[in-house]
Amino acid sequence: GVPLPVYEPGLAKEWTAFASGENVKRQLGNYREWLLRFGESFRIPVVDFWECVPADSGGMDAFYLDGIHPAEEGHRRMAARWVEHITKST
Repeated sequence: GVPLPVYEPGLAKEWTAFASGENVKRQLGNYREWLLRFGESFRIPVVDFWECVPADSGGMDAFYLDGIHPAEEGHRRMAARWVEHITKST
């Protein structure tokens, strides 16, 4: 699965030195694209969890625990995305 993007407004203080800024955002985006291309090239299923991240900030606050890790709502959405992915590919 593709790791989640960082939600900077919800980022816990202890993570800001390691997980904030444009460089981190760019690297995660590049890694996402690489994983998707890699999976396609080698016919390996890849679940893009970015697709289940809410677009609005209110939804993001419920989705993330600390700006990096999913909260209960985030896990629920990720599980639904996983189920959608595996039922589509079987």
